[in-house]
Amino acid sequence: MITVLIAFRQPPVGRSGPASLSRKLRPQPHVLEDTPDDSRILNGSFGITIYKMIPDIPILIVGAQLSGLSAAYHLHNEGINKDDIYFFDALIKGKASQNWIPGTQGPELPRHTKFVSVPDDSSYSSLSHSRILKMGAQQYLRLKRNGVWLQREIAEAFNKNLVRNLGTVVLSNPKDENKLLEEFHLYKELGFESTLNEFNQESIERVFSTSEKSFTRGLFVPDDFIIDIEGYVNALASLLPETHFLNGHIVDKIEDRTDHVIVDYSIKHRTGDQIKIEKQQPITAGKVVFATNGFFVDSNLRHLLRQYWNYVLCFKDEGKNTPNAFYFGRNGHYFTRQDNILIVGGEDTLVDKNEFSIPNNRDQALEKLLNWSNETFPKLSGTKPLGDHYGVFCETVDNLPIVGKFDTQRNVYYIVGCNGDGQSALSYSAYLLPAIMGIRKPRSKDEKDYIDLISPNRPTLRPR
Repeated sequence: MITVLIAFRQPPVGRSGPASLSRKLRPQPHVLEDTPDDSRILNGSFGITIYKMIPDIPILIVGAQLSGLSAAYHLHNEGINKDDIYFFDALIKGKASQNWIPGTQGPELPRHTKFVSVPDDSSYSSLSHSRILKMGAQQYLRLKRNGVWLQREIAEAFNKNLVRNLGTVVLSNPKDENKLLEEFHLYKELGFESTLNEFNQESIERVFSTSEKSFTRGLFVPDDFIIDIEGYVNALASLLPETHFLNGHIVDKIEDRTDHVIVDYSIKHRTGDQIKIEKQQPITAGKVVFATNGFFVDSNLRHLLRQYWNYVLCFKDEGKNTPNAFYFGRNGHYFTRQDNILIVGGEDTLVDKNEFSIPNNRDQALEKLLNWSNETFPKLSGTKPLGDHYGVFCETVDNLPIVGKFDTQRNVYYIVGCNGDGQSALSYSAYLLPAIMGIRKPRSKDEKDYIDLISPNRPTLRPR
């Protein structure tokens, strides 16, 4: 018998990174079966011993925020060992910006900050007239609604106190009341509970302390809710070893190979006001999942995503907790009062040249948001905000998330493109990820249809 030894070249292993990443690759011998008789040489068969490369990290998730943590939760539920999942995050686990963003507790931002989770018409109108047409738009709204229910179910399983059952109000004024009626009929068609009888002009002013005739009617969705998002994120994170969350780790480049991914990365250190970024030796991962809103600029995504800054102001405002509220206006305003603090968001602006350190037009956007707040809530006039907050979300060319892998890739997956719907759309997309990765099979025809709808290879995602 002739034995042929074949050893794969092993890529460099990080030696200056965390101890958990610096273990050496261990060749794993695997002997193939004897070849058929017509392939034998001399008077016997020959065996091939292959040293199979074992990556440093079985699964690397880039982005330790809601999408990435939700993905890890569902991967673990489908049998992936929690010790096989690691996170890189450019900032801090659960803190998605240098200040704070909607849904993340800041210096004065209440914990319960679940904003728009209903399938709102602002996205439906554009989707139904786009390349996916009405059927695709309705399919996406069902996906989002599934995400709302799923997130609520998971949150209540952790701790029922994470959820406040307050509902959502979609507001209108006389000039856009027809849109509100369209929204009501859409909800009815899709089987979502809603009512136009709960909020009129008087009750809106009484509950939210808005100015006279700012809003004249509201569509109330009673089974929506407000969630303690920091508590929820921490509960998801608690399922994994703390040492697997690697803060300040920035992916610079990846190389997708046949059975692993080479990851070039840097580590960001902050000393006072000084930030130092140190290049590290590459590591290897079996699978990589990108769940980040733009801190990694990827060649596959570069022409498919637009990144936006979003802004939030917080004001001291005594009163009862209110439902979510949002308005159809072009500046995307939304608000809620929780724990005697009024939270107002909107005035999104485009990220300039992939510069994610701080918004270049932050002061102007916050001034506009402050002016709108003073006009809409008269008792705030002259009141200084308790704090301002900003973060990033991204939008795709067809307003659907990107979940899965591109045809040209083997081991790199994406769960990106929140389109302002991350709490709902990406929560459910994370649930679908194990099926997309082949860890489980889709459980229904609807799941298969959803996977096709949000696939990176869908025709509607191609730039015009």
